[in-house]
Amino acid sequence: MKIKLKDRKSFVNYFLHPLLKVSNTAVTKIGEKSINSIVTSPDGSTVLYINYKNVESEGEAKANLGNIDRLIKIFNCLNDIDVIDLDHCGNHLRYKSDTVRFTYHLLDNSVIKSAAVNMEKLKALKYDTAFKLTRGAISKIIKGSTFAVDTNKIYFSTNERGLVASLTDRKQQNVDEVTFLIADKFAGKKIEQALPMKFETFRIISTIPFPEAVVKINTALNVFTLEINIDGVELIFVVSGLKHE
Repeated sequence: MKIKLKDRKSFVNYFLHPLLKVSNTAVTKIGEKSINSIVTSPDGSTVLYINYKNVESEGEAKANLGNIDRLIKIFNCLNDIDVIDLDHCGNHLRYKSDTVRFTYHLLDNSVIKSAAVNMEKLKALKYDTAFKLTRGAISKIIKGSTFAVDTNKIYFSTNERGLVASLTDRKQQNVDEVTFLIADKFAGKKIEQALPMKFETFRIISTIPFPEAVVKINTALNVFTLEINIDGVELIFVVSGLKHE
């Protein structure tokens, strides 16, 4: 079966690379006009769904990726080629041109399973608070983490100026803290009791080149959804926050 990736760089940056940041293995579902996948972090706290539409295929198939990092490396070897025409040969992917060829073997269905996540149920969750998270706000938070080095937590709350994020650990004593205003507007309920989550999620998001994400929060369940839509790609992170402190 023929698969045409219309933009190699986009496929690496917006599909393979985000998947790798959550998991090095993934079950991908290939359709005639899209490729999608759902992966979860080892501790189950982060779910990532990606629907990539810059693709054409002769039919439908699965591709069980056993080493995403290795696939990225071979695609990066093709940096002078924009459009990639792959052959899906059942248990492997094959590429061949006048100058280079490679074979990438896929895992059997008995070795890797699809993530046991129902995205429709997650999308149906009711959210109390929503705001837009810009690239600039994420950069501030990442820079702030070089100051608040003794924590891997980030706390979200609202005040009279908007929505703020604090890097600290409120369960520990004598931990440095830095707080940023990350959105001067938000929709929905105020967050008076700060909601904590692992900071690692922001490290993952910071590696994806996008201008803006929409963040939605279910304050009762402390569940965060971050939605990114760019260049024919839909990325949805669903993150379980930490216990209220």
